Amino acid sequence: MAEYRLRFNKTVNNSVQVGDVIYTSTITIDSNGNEIASTPDLTGEVIRISGSRRNIFVDITSGTVPSSNDFIMFQKNRQVNESGLKGYFAEAVFTNGSSIKAELFDIGVEATYSSK
Repeated sequence: MAEYRLRFNKTVNNSVQVGDVIYTSTITIDSNGNEIASTPDLTGEVIRISGSRRNIFVDITSGTVPSSNDFIMFQKNRQVNESGLKGYFAEAVFTNGSSIKAELFDIGVEATYSSK
């Protein structure tokens, strides 16, 4: 494992957590003054966060070391952070707070069993 520290002047997004994947993109300015971002490059997986969320330590074994002016973004770990509701049942109450009649046409939900 090759540990690399990303140091920020401000507190980073609270959503970043160990296991997330960091990507970087180089920003250039074209002749019209527009900022152009390169295709994101894999930097590595977050292995530790410290310093009041200002230091993110990344395993860059298979990634690219970012430069100081790169744009840094992250992707959540899909195995840990599944989307959707979890559980065996749910109950919903819909209330019309208006005096005008309303009709509900359709309801949809994405649910994932939390255990079996």
